[in-house]
Amino acid sequence: MHSTSNTPVFMVACLLGVCVVLMGAHGAPHGVALSKYAGKKPHAYLLLNHSIPETPHIRSYSNSSLSPWAYNISHEDDRFPADIFDAYCLHTGCLTIKGEETQDLLSTPIKRQILVLRKKADRKGENYFMLDYMTITVGCTCVRPHVQQH
Repeated sequence: MHSTSNTPVFMVACLLGVCVVLMGAHGAPHGVALSKYAGKKPHAYLLLNHSIPETPHIRSYSNSSLSPWAYNISHEDDRFPADIFDAYCLHTGCLTIKGEETQDLLSTPIKRQILVLRKKADRKGENYFMLDYMTITVGCTCVRPHVQQH
């Protein structure tokens, strides 16, 4: 299994790699056109920053949280990045300091929208990438149960 602390760096590096390959294929010196409709407007240009700063080691809280989580890997060949880690909560309740589950608090997923590139083919069969949103779970947290009063 991959280390989750390097996942964002890996995703950025892969995106840059795909863009470099596309730039080499098309000879574009400053960017790569990403179009919803290949050959038609609107276009968006992706400018590359070739300097990726070092990221400090980030501690994983997935097992030390009072609302622990684990990850599934979502894989789609026609998406970039092809592999995305999606968290899921390990309990319905939260853990006490002693490690026992209690229903006084509920374990709830933390959702985040991310941008992905999806490979599409135009009518001529030529591939292009379309920018898309995807909602993933990045972790879990404890919340008070919602009680409706009538």
